[in-house]
Amino acid sequence: MWDAVRITGDNGQVVVEFADNTAVVLRSAFVELGEMLAEDPPPRRLTNERLFADACDRAADSAAFRAAHGARMRAEVREAVGRVLAGWRGDLRLELDRSAVRDWLITLAHAQTRWLKQPRWRAPAPSTFVAKRKADVTVAWLQEIATHLGSASSSSAGQAVEYRF
Repeated sequence: MWDAVRITGDNGQVVVEFADNTAVVLRSAFVELGEMLAEDPPPRRLTNERLFADACDRAADSAAFRAAHGARMRAEVREAVGRVLAGWRGDLRLELDRSAVRDWLITLAHAQTRWLKQPRWRAPAPSTFVAKRKADVTVAWLQEIATHLGSASSSSAGQAVEYRF
């Protein structure tokens, strides 16, 4: 029995099954992320400074890195989100190969940015047990799905794994 998501993996092939409400909420979060990534200028909560962690110890060096590479990194995220949305119309079951898992992990990670008050690498890990805001619950679910998706995709042949939550 599972309530929201069931993820199984065997030798890099992953099957994800969603409850109806989970699929609707997750797809709407991905659609919103895709729309926000397309905005120019980007919304305050989705600037490159909030999407991408510092690449260097010095703030000035990190700013220079983002200036040089931010547009391409942003485009890569936008393309991954687009591929996820094109390949998943909210179906309750989907099968993912390693390439699709990569796109899902990129999308799940960057979707968190919308609900966090600070960049995700500075935010404390949320817990569904102590979440005080709806945003905290949403981020916790995005992280939970990403964690199990990544684990399932790294399973070896003959060592199938299953996660239910």
